[in-house]
Amino acid sequence: MSELIVKQILLAVKSLAKIKLFAYITLMTNYFNFYRFYKFYVSVQGSQIYLFVFLAPVIAGTLFQQSSFMEQSSSLAKWA
Repeated sequence: MSELIVKQILLAVKSLAKIKLFAYITLMTNYFNFYRFYKFYVSVQGSQIYLFVFLAPVIAGTLFQQSSFMEQSSSLAKWA
């Protein structure tokens, strides 16, 4: 395989993984907000604080994953 095809495949896999991740995060944030409203009687502002605490590591993980993926994809392209 040429290097271009390998990079395109890796980009497609990465894009699908990101779409799946963001869809999951969106569903979970909506669920968590309503769950806290009805189960623990948390205010909207309190729920947003918990949501921020949940999303901060998600953002950090996404940034770390992107940088490590770029390093891996460049090393994989060398072997192709």
